[in-house]
Amino acid sequence: MPRGARRLSTAAATLASLLTVGVGAAPAAIVPAPNNATGATSIATAVKATTTVVTSASFASHPPGGTPNGTSTSALGPFMPTNGTTFGILTSGDVNFADDPNTNFPDTPGTAGEKSADNGGGNVRGDTDLDVTVLRINLTVPQGANCLRFDFQFLSEEYADFVGGSVNDAFIAELDTSNWTTSGSEITAPNNFAFDPTGDVVSVNSSGATSFSTASAAGTTYDGATQLLSAATQITPGAHALYLSIFDQGDAVLDSAAFIDNLVVSTVANPQQQCREGAQPTARRMVGKGSVSGTGGTAAYAYILRCDAAQNANAPFEVRFGTQRFRLTSATSVTCSDDPAVTTPGAGFDTMTGSGTGTLTTGGPGTVQWKFVDAGLGGASDRVELTIRNAAGAVVFQGTAAPPATFPGSDQATGNNTAQLVSGT
Repeated sequence: MPRGARRLSTAAATLASLLTVGVGAAPAAIVPAPNNATGATSIATAVKATTTVVTSASFASHPPGGTPNGTSTSALGPFMPTNGTTFGILTSGDVNFADDPNTNFPDTPGTAGEKSADNGGGNVRGDTDLDVTVLRINLTVPQGANCLRFDFQFLSEEYADFVGGSVNDAFIAELDTSNWTTSGSEITAPNNFAFDPTGDVVSVNSSGATSFSTASAAGTTYDGATQLLSAATQITPGAHALYLSIFDQGDAVLDSAAFIDNLVVSTVANPQQQCREGAQPTARRMVGKGSVSGTGGTAAYAYILRCDAAQNANAPFEVRFGTQRFRLTSATSVTCSDDPAVTTPGAGFDTMTGSGTGTLTTGGPGTVQWKFVDAGLGGASDRVELTIRNAAGAVVFQGTAAPPATFPGSDQATGNNTAQLVSGT
C-alpha cells in the first residue's frame, strides 16, 4: 500500500496556512476513525459542506481489524481539502499510511517501504472483494434541493504495476441502494454514479478524465491517483442515504484510498446538464492570498473559491483587518470571465467577481463583494478589489490593489485544480 513525499504547498492548503506570513503548509494530521458509528460520523462531518443535511452515519461494512479509515485536518496531496480544513479518507489498508513518504516506487513487496495492510476483511459482495468499507451517510434533503455532489480523488498502490490486470481496487458511490458485486475480475455496480467515461467504476484501469498519473499522487504514499474529480446525482427532498465504498479486489495487498470532501446538496436550474452522473473534473476555481490597504486599514485575505456559486457554501474565504475578521458562509453570486486585456493563465478565465454573506468577529452578519484578477505567474500584475459591509450596510472595509502599485500577494485561476499554493504574504 502507501507512501508519499510530502509536498504540501498546494492550492488546497488550509485557510490558516494561507493567512500565515512566510507560509509553509503544515504536515497532514491523519486522525484514524474507530470502526463504529462514532468513527463513521467523524468522517461524514469532515466531508460535509452543507451542514444541516447530514443527520447521522454508520459503517454498512468494515474490515474486522486495523484502522482503514479516518480524516485529515490539513492539506494532503495536490488537491485536498476542497472545502474547509478537513476531509475524509477511506482506504482498503491503513489510513495512517496516507501521508507517509513514497519510498518504494515501483513496488517491491516485502521491503521496508512496502506498507500494505491486510485487515482480515473477507468477501462481502461476491468472490474477489477484500478489506471492504461501505460508509453510509444519512441525509435529510430540504425542499427545493435537487442535486447532490461531492469531490473525491482515488489513489492506489496498484498503479502502474497492475494496470489492465485482474487486481482492480475500486471506489463506488451509490444513493439509497448499495448493490455492487464482484465476480472474478468483474465489478458490477448498477447504482454507482461516480463512474468513469466508459461507465465502469473508477479504478487504476480508468481512462480519460479519470485516468491515473503519478503527479496527482504527489505528497501522498500512493504510486498514482486520479486528478480531483466530482460526482453528482439528482436527488429529491426528504430522507436519503449516500453509500461510499472502497475495497481491494483479488488480493489484500497494494491498497487504495479515496480522499472525499465538499459534500453539498443544492438547487440547480437544469439538473440534466448541471447534475449529470459520472465522475467529472471539478469545477474551475481561484485560489489566492495577499494584503490590501484601504478604508478600515490593511487587510490580509485568503480564499479558495469556485466559479459555481452553489459550491461555495462555507468555502475558505477570510479577510482580517484591524480587530475584525470576516468569514464567508455563502456565495450569492460568482462570475468567472476572461478579460481580453489580461494575459490568461491557461485556466480559461482570469477574472472572478462575486458577492456573498458571512460573519464578522464583531457586529454579527456581514456581506462581501470581491474582484480577483490573475494576470500571470508571480502575482506582480494581479489585482484585487474588496468591499465588506456590516449588518446595517455600512462599509467597514474597502480596498483596491493593482499595478503599478506594489501588490503583496497573488491570485491564481485554475481550470483543473492543479494550481500550487500562491506566493506572497
